[in-house]
Amino acid sequence: MSTKHRSSQEYRRTPSEENPTPGQYFEKDWVDAHYEILFPCAHVTHLPWKTCDLLEELETAVPGLKSHEVKIESLIHITHNKEYRDMQVDDGYKFQSFKKVGKYGYGPDQYGKKPCGFSFIATAPQSQPDCTSLYRYIKSGKDLLPGQYIWWSVYIAEPPAMPDYVLPSPPFTKPDASSYGRNMISANIKDLLIAYQTSFKRDDKGQYPMIELRVGGTLRYKYEICYIIILCKKEELSDYPIWEPGRDKIKFDTDKDNAVNEIDPISITIKGGIKWDKNTYQSYSWEHFVFALHFNGDHHQQMTCSDETFSHKIINHDARFCLKKTIVSRDGSSKVVCPDS
Repeated sequence: MSTKHRSSQEYRRTPSEENPTPGQYFEKDWVDAHYEILFPCAHVTHLPWKTCDLLEELETAVPGLKSHEVKIESLIHITHNKEYRDMQVDDGYKFQSFKKVGKYGYGPDQYGKKPCGFSFIATAPQSQPDCTSLYRYIKSGKDLLPGQYIWWSVYIAEPPAMPDYVLPSPPFTKPDASSYGRNMISANIKDLLIAYQTSFKRDDKGQYPMIELRVGGTLRYKYEICYIIILCKKEELSDYPIWEPGRDKIKFDTDKDNAVNEIDPISITIKGGIKWDKNTYQSYSWEHFVFALHFNGDHHQQMTCSDETFSHKIINHDARFCLKKTIVSRDGSSKVVCPDS
């Protein structure tokens, strides 16, 4: 199945749900289209139609650009003004979980020529992809991952050096600027684990459920490579493999109530680089890691955090590059704009 380029008054044809989509479908217009590809249960740098190693493929364009090891100490949740106001409660914040569902597709011209694009899941994520690899289209509202989530990103306190002309700017080049909003809530990883665990009821013996870290998969976008680490109750998502860097790192008070009392150091490695692109002349692919706090069921669930351990900071946010643009109606017309515009 091919993707047909249309005029500004038209939009791309919705892929078939019944027939898997081959990898060559994405290769033809990867730069122009808006795709979200989930490689479940694996952290990979693949493009849908070929394997990809960022250091091999990109480092040669910028001599000296190397991988960057980061010790996970703080995690951040970034949002817009209204969402931030809604989550404020006495002495802290109340975070609400949401499903991770398929994107909304391509709308006609009245939606401001800012399509959301399509979502797909790799049918064989562990294999080496090629043009014949198959992907299942996930329509709007259908689950990409089971349950509901609250999303937190790893905070990079000392970002690696990167040329000023690189666009789009990855999140770790400017730690106090974001494409996701202007409100940054941050927490020590141990405090976040405690807040997550205590959001669940104790059992009849007064014990909290033990929690663990699993590999949710990789979300691959045009430039972004997002590695999902799922934080969940122990054995609740056994279909997803344990995240090896975090295996047995969470320590519990097993003599009392199973509460989290320590977490051993965990480090991640981030890679990225510039490559020549015949359409955009230069493009930048970058990786980052997110912790997805899992809640089972179809109903929104909440996690309450104290402002004694969770801090808030206003950061820079350029509305032109906002990644959470929504459709609004003003003066009889609809546009896609930043929620804070």
